[in-house]
Amino acid sequence: MPSTTQPTNPVFDGNAYHYLPWRDNKPCVVVSSQWEDIAFRLEALNIILRVIERLESNLKKVRDSEAANNPTPETAKNIITLLDMLIADCNDPLPEMDPRKASGTQLDMHLSKHRVTTIRNVATNAANLRENATDIRDAINDIEGMQNDLLDIAFEPQN
Repeated sequence: MPSTTQPTNPVFDGNAYHYLPWRDNKPCVVVSSQWEDIAFRLEALNIILRVIERLESNLKKVRDSEAANNPTPETAKNIITLLDMLIADCNDPLPEMDPRKASGTQLDMHLSKHRVTTIRNVATNAANLRENATDIRDAINDIEGMQNDLLDIAFEPQN
């Protein structure tokens, strides 16, 4: 669309430009843009970040319980609760890309597969740890490893 505003020179005092003297003439500017739909990227990222946030808060409770020298069964109960919540969170599916709404790239497809695989591995490791944990400190170290795995996939390179 061509401009309907009359060309004018800015008011200049010798040192700086101050404003355009339009007076009663109002400029008309049209800016049109189109944005791709990246909701599928952000939804998956938000789900992963929520899982990490819950894991961090539950892990803090376990660390606080251990630091307060609570009885081992109480700390173990906190670890089992943490693992149950982590398994439940990891079993929630990530949203899939709808080809009618968004055009995913090769990176989107690769990242989606990587995230699903990592989350599935974290859920499996958490279930194994829940059944086979014997030492609280080792369990906390394993949980921190799972947390790092989740943090590794909690980024969006195209955002």
